[in-house]
Amino acid sequence: MKMYPFSKKALSAMLAATVALSPIVTTGIAFQPTKVEAATTLSDAYNRVKLIYSKLTDVQKAEYRKVAEGLTQFTKEDWKSVLTTEQAAKMKAALEGRNVTPEEVIEKFTLLVYGTTSADIEAKLATYKQSPTFIEFERVMGDGTTDLIVQFIMDAEKEVWKKSYSEMLEIVLSGSIEELTIQIRDNLIKNNPKYAKLNSDIGTKLGTSLEGIFDINDRILAKLVSKNLLTSTELTNIKKSFITAAFAAGNPNTEPPVVIEPGPPGPGLDPPYKYEETDKEVKTVVGDEKVTSLVNQITAEKNEIVIDLKTVPGKSSNAELPGLLFTEAAKKNANAFIEISTEGASYKLPVSEISALNLGEGVKIIVSVNVVEATEIKAGVKVVSKVIEFKVEAQTGTTKVELETFKSYVDRTITGDQNFDSNKSIGVKIGSDGTLTSVPTLFTDAIVDKNKANATIKSLTNSKYTIVENDITFPDVDNKGNQEKYIETLASKLIIKGKPDNTFAPGEEMTRAQFTVLLVKALALPGQKYDGKFKDVKEADWFNLNGELAAAIDTGIIKGKPDGRFAPNEKITRTQAAIMLNRAMDLGFINFDKTKLDTSKKVTDFSDTAILDAEAKAAIEAIYQAGIASGKPDGTFDPKGNTRRDQMAKMLAEFLISAKLMNEIK
Repeated sequence: MKMYPFSKKALSAMLAATVALSPIVTTGIAFQPTKVEAATTLSDAYNRVKLIYSKLTDVQKAEYRKVAEGLTQFTKEDWKSVLTTEQAAKMKAALEGRNVTPEEVIEKFTLLVYGTTSADIEAKLATYKQSPTFIEFERVMGDGTTDLIVQFIMDAEKEVWKKSYSEMLEIVLSGSIEELTIQIRDNLIKNNPKYAKLNSDIGTKLGTSLEGIFDINDRILAKLVSKNLLTSTELTNIKKSFITAAFAAGNPNTEPPVVIEPGPPGPGLDPPYKYEETDKEVKTVVGDEKVTSLVNQITAEKNEIVIDLKTVPGKSSNAELPGLLFTEAAKKNANAFIEISTEGASYKLPVSEISALNLGEGVKIIVSVNVVEATEIKAGVKVVSKVIEFKVEAQTGTTKVELETFKSYVDRTITGDQNFDSNKSIGVKIGSDGTLTSVPTLFTDAIVDKNKANATIKSLTNSKYTIVENDITFPDVDNKGNQEKYIETLASKLIIKGKPDNTFAPGEEMTRAQFTVLLVKALALPGQKYDGKFKDVKEADWFNLNGELAAAIDTGIIKGKPDGRFAPNEKITRTQAAIMLNRAMDLGFINFDKTKLDTSKKVTDFSDTAILDAEAKAAIEAIYQAGIASGKPDGTFDPKGNTRRDQMAKMLAEFLISAKLMNEIK
């Protein structure tokens, strides 16, 4: 499946617009205050950078130390090489007659940046401020120049944080980050005369610009790599570390949430969770320090970690989990999952779904499971459970990105007040327009599942879900060949529909397009964008209006004809139906247990399959062994025969049952 575009690279890009966060300049933030007219006070700026430095992880701090150690091995020529010809010439002219060279200014400042920690930043900066390098630099540029640069940087950061996620995502995907950087820089310069003068002075006296300063930093780090004093991986990490630390420090434009006293311990956690509560939500927080003890709960027999959410009436509830928890759990058991549990619902998030995103350090995963209203559901639908909204977000600082689509089915359970009728009930995803989309659902009765009647919904997406019940029958369907139970069960589950005159027309033959749409609906595959693969299919065709055909293409369920057609209106043969079902059985997210197949059954049991190709034989044998389809009374399979609507219903139902996506029909 196509994943929502959320990766370590994209996450870092969210703040790439604030190149000004590069530590080459921000460390200067703690110099003694100089009165300037800037939106951010120097005191605020100093506290902000100190906070960001405190958010660096131990690994990131070690990488900073490695940079500092590598810089001590730079020669005078190395320092000269990081300046452009124009920068070197103008800086040399500006420093003429003073006992400081351009390369010394860059050297001392860079050593300060990478050799500083949140614990000693004030002492080192005080010492640096008394040094000849700093004094001469300020004399050339004007007193307070360094402080003004720092305040400019913090104001730029604040402007980026004002962007909504949707705006930032569009910027990232369109490759317009540099344009945003320029826009923010230009607006700040335009609206503050001192920033305008600062930019002009940097160009005149240093032969560069505000953004050019950061280019110097990039050349310094690249020089470390070329001298084998830093690896390429470490270079990448260094460039991202200050940005991720800034995310961890949170939005400087808002106040942090109030931390309240921990409540009772959750299962497997000692000491208890920490809770953060605002007027709208209560958050169950698992700290980084709990990762090891939680991962230790996973064994060969137990592949789950259960987190009980704290709930408060009138407030939404969610769990905040370290991204590291998923990474470490996946290392111990790739099939492990984190279960977020409430009294009326639960959500089992496979750790592989999160660990595969490579989100980097400092990322939190927010899982929300809440009872909500669903006024958009149209009248006439019998809703037999609460409506639950399931949501997963990746958060860095105060920026959240919703993860809406997954590579594997994510189980979510809704608990009922009484047993569900498994023949007539189905879990549904509720669209914003009230549209109900059926989703594979398994039901367990109260007597079976710890005195609770549960509906386990298997879905590749998040949204609002509930359980509905229907009792749909057709006047032209009888129990001949058990067709009634298959047809009316699937109809009640909103997987198949009848005709406009309320009949089903069981003997009508199916087309390739019709069968494809039904299989996609049965699996609840998210619609995809059609890429024009087939020359006889348009995006606006009825069978692709919601991306159904594109979803079947994306998963490999259909491949089309050798001549580049899909032939949507051709009747689908029994062999073609078998091939599509077998491809569905092989989809990784279904986890079809082929060890349960009856291998005593062979395709050679049918007298008319010898002439078929290998794929057709394998597909027919697989669905035969799974009990999805059988042959004719005369010992043939009738591979070229067309598939009727009643046959389709039986094949589809037996496929869902054998794949454990539907209960046995009672």
